[in-house]
Amino acid sequence: MDEAAMKYLHKDQLIFDGTFGVCSERILMFIAMGINENRKGLPIAIFLFSAPPGAQAMHANYDGEILYELLKSWKDHLEKKSSTAFTPTCVITDTDVHKRNALIRLWANIILLLCKFHVTQYWTNSRKAKVTGKQEDVIKADIVKHLNLLEMVKHEDAMSLIHQEQVYFRTLQTQKPSNKTIKGALLHIMYLLDNWMPEAMWKSWSTHGRKQAAAVLGVELEDVLMTTNHLEHFNGILKRKEIGAWLHSISTNSKEVIGIGWEQDSVKQLVVVMSLRWSKLCKRNEGPGGRQRRDAATGSLTH
Repeated sequence: MDEAAMKYLHKDQLIFDGTFGVCSERILMFIAMGINENRKGLPIAIFLFSAPPGAQAMHANYDGEILYELLKSWKDHLEKKSSTAFTPTCVITDTDVHKRNALIRLWANIILLLCKFHVTQYWTNSRKAKVTGKQEDVIKADIVKHLNLLEMVKHEDAMSLIHQEQVYFRTLQTQKPSNKTIKGALLHIMYLLDNWMPEAMWKSWSTHGRKQAAAVLGVELEDVLMTTNHLEHFNGILKRKEIGAWLHSISTNSKEVIGIGWEQDSVKQLVVVMSLRWSKLCKRNEGPGGRQRRDAATGSLTH
């Protein structure tokens, strides 16, 4: 996939995210994806490594240093082969701090964008947890209506908006000091201020960041990705259909993977099945110029 990486990711948009539950062992899988001419997701590289012993939640407790080293090895390989500094213009991922740190550390000037769905999911969870009581539906609706932060393009305007909402609820609190719902609304606003409104973080999820990416890429704003949906869809097909179909097939076709027992070494087995299925999934996403991408799809996995 080296040619595809340089064609679709270099000075372009990179989608990067992880998925879990691909086998019975504690294996983490991360995928780098580009967007082809037909605006379809094209999986470019896969990274596999194990979670540390005793980790309770694989998605949060993995070693970010390992992820950085894998990404760096991939970058070094591409640069050695192409004699070009491999530099995506922007990357969109979820809110996981390990991924964000690894990506920024590797590409200091990359425009980091956060998936709109993941960001708003955190906000929704905070509202549900903090804003409770008799008036919770009214207060939640008020917050959603007035805190339309995603569309803001100036940090000072976004801060002004959220402070206005804070003043509004503080005024209500003076009238009803024991109201649990109003207190929860203020706690939610403080959560937004502390976790999502520092300027560097704000740029990554607001329209400001996408406008910056559009300007550098030379494309329209709507052409800059807002979510990681392309990759989420691919992950679903890979786990629920492709790997599942292969696991079903080995009961009747044991020659598909020769000399490797699933129970004995599931990591090696997973790499083999990914190799067998990878080209098929890449071909499914072909647009014009499919032959070039078919050739690229035969490249080896990064693991």
